[in-house]
Parts: sequence; structure tokens; C-alpha cells
Amino acid sequence: MNKDMKVKKISLDNLLTDENTEVINQMYEVYKVCFEGWKKDEFIQYLVKVGARPSQILLIFDKNDVVGYNIAIIRKFVLQRKKVYVVSADIALLPKYRGQVANLIHIFLHGLLFKITHPFSRIVYVDIIMNYKMYQTMVNAVGLIPNPQQEIPEGYKQIIKEVVTSDGFKLEDNGYAVSTHDKIHYQVPDELKMRNLKLYQYFMEKTNNATYGLTVLMPGTYLNVFKGLYKFILKKIGKQYKRLHQAAGRN
Repeated sequence: MNKDMKVKKISLDNLLTDENTEVINQMYEVYKVCFEGWKKDEFIQYLVKVGARPSQILLIFDKNDVVGYNIAIIRKFVLQRKKVYVVSADIALLPKYRGQVANLIHIFLHGLLFKITHPFSRIVYVDIIMNYKMYQTMVNAVGLIPNPQQEIPEGYKQIIKEVVTSDGFKLEDNGYAVSTHDKIHYQVPDELKMRNLKLYQYFMEKTNNATYGLTVLMPGTYLNVFKGLYKFILKKIGKQYKRLHQAAGRN
């Protein structure tokens, strides 16, 4: 992350004040670069809805300009008379800054802090992923399911159904794909496809060639959370070492 970039945590109450109108405008401009589907007033209503739940809103700045946002949401469901806390995320970052901000680490840290304060609660990460790169990253890091080696266990399918329904969506016949309100602006590079062709083909099959979003799940155990943090941090260290090595080679 370059020296002009910073990550700032903000509450919804502060975000929706008149003095932050320009911040919301910039967030919406980031949304439009990454996705399409919501009008500005719908985007603001989404933020209001998010703020009514336990959530963490992070804004990513380059100097004074918003270049991305990271929203982690925690919701409580009651299934078969047992509480289940569901963590999900909404991430958008302008293309030129991707790889400079450890977005997923913030999500795992948020989940870890919640797990520590609710040690005996059942916590599950459930989300709808439209970006294959994000899907591949999380499958490699924490074994996100479904994937070619593991389908979603029966015991978790009701959780997925409840989450998708509460968001106003409907699962397709294959039980994984969801038609969402917005579409992603992202083309998968050939190099990324070839890193794991089997995984790419699996993702495209489940999402009908990326027409739909893919509903994914990860049990929020300490092992999964720490494993995710470890792998993402290790990856960032590796990238930093590679950049330093390349810089030394040029000198």
C-alpha cells in the first residue's frame, strides 16, 4: 500500500451526515466502476440497511479520495431453536489499487474479534461471490465451499437458504447460484484461468458462465479464521519480498 493510501473505519451515523455527502458520492462512483445495477438512492438505502446490523464499514483512501470500501456484516438467525451468526462482506476497490490493500484480512479480523467475544456461538461465513478471482483466493486460503472437492453439507443448506431469502434473492435449481441485483465488471485473465482450470470450470458451471453469483460458505471455526489470516499475511509478505528483490535487481 503506497504512503498516500489509508484505511479508515467509519460509523454509519457519521457516514450519513451532510459533511460526508461527498464521501458517499465517491463510494457510489467506486461501486459503478466495479458493479452495475443500483441507482444512487438504492445504494444509500443499502448502507442504511447495513447500519441497522452489527457491521464494520472501512473506507480506503488515496489522499482525500475514496478508492474502495470494505463492509463486514454480522447477522443473527435462529434455526431449529439455535442461534447462528452469519458473517458476510461487500468489497469494492478501483482496479488500479487491487493487490495494494489486504481487504480480506480485515474481514477475517472482524470475524475473529466476534468469535473471541462469542466463543461458544456458531458462526458461519456466507456470501454471494460474483468475482472468480475472489472465489479462487478464498478457496486456496480457507477451503471455501462449494469447490470441486467438496459440496456444501446438508446441515448448512438451510442456513444458506435463510440468508439468501432474507436478502430478497432466490436460489436457482442447482442450490448454489443466485440472481443478484447487480452485475460485476470483471474479465477473468487467461493466466488466472489456467492456474486452476478445474476450479475455473467448476465456478463457471455453477454460475451459468458468471450469469449468477455463487453462494459460498465457510464454518467460522478458530482454525479456519487463523488459517485464513496466516495465508493472507504470508501472501502479502511474499509479494513485498518479491517487489524488494526486483527493486534490488534494478539497482
